[in-house]
Amino acid sequence: MLKKPAKRRKRPKTRARAAAWLRPLSVAGLGVLALAVALGFYRAAAWVQDTELLAIREIQVIGERRVTESEILARAGYVPGARVFSVDLDGARRAVEAIPWVRHATVRRVWPDELVITIEERSPEPVALARIGGDLYNAYVDGVILPMDEWTLEDFPILDGLSAGGAEAEIARNAIKIGIYRELLESIGPGDLSEIHVSDGGEVSIVPLDDPVVVMLGATDHGSRWDKYERIRTRIREDYPMAGQIDLRFRDQVIIRSAPSGENGPAEGIIWSEEETNLL
Repeated sequence: MLKKPAKRRKRPKTRARAAAWLRPLSVAGLGVLALAVALGFYRAAAWVQDTELLAIREIQVIGERRVTESEILARAGYVPGARVFSVDLDGARRAVEAIPWVRHATVRRVWPDELVITIEERSPEPVALARIGGDLYNAYVDGVILPMDEWTLEDFPILDGLSAGGAEAEIARNAIKIGIYRELLESIGPGDLSEIHVSDGGEVSIVPLDDPVVVMLGATDHGSRWDKYERIRTRIREDYPMAGQIDLRFRDQVIIRSAPSGENGPAEGIIWSEEETNLL
């Protein structure tokens, strides 16, 4: 005899109704919880901004020499009492590095309440004394030009041909010319020179310390051309007392030009071949 299949037990309607009623309450509870968490974060952030416990109590400046501490703090824009979390470290660093004498700067927090600004000034001494527009400046190895100060190298030859502009291209050209200037001093020595001019093309002209004549050395072989000049300088003084320019850029010639007779008068040119004279 076949058994009748057992009937499925029906769930109580009350449980289904309760679950359906609790579901919106759960969503509302999560919303309230999220709101409470957001409010907590807001109050915490407000506390961080207002509490004296997180205020900067000390700002330390390290490495200043030419630049004063007050100037650095003014550029950084922070004073004791500012909130630790309000400090824009990178922005403060860029502001301090905008000071002409500052080569590099770092700004860091030291917990819990200190801000440390460390600067690296440009080399303690400039590498050249530059003349620009009739005024003298300090010239640095990276091409930056700054006003004269107590560290100015007044005993070094004056360097002509630089630019006082702050554009990157001008600074880069300055750096190249300063490099040529320094190489020339290494090969000749600063004690023998009064002025050095470096053109945009790298051509070098010099004025000896004891002789007001322009000696053109060209763009290469400065040392050997200077040696040639020293061998013939006495003879030039004797035979060409009015010489204003001596051109040594050519291998087999020495070109002597006399000083102009007047402000607008032409200079006399004398071409002097080594093959035709025993001057050398």
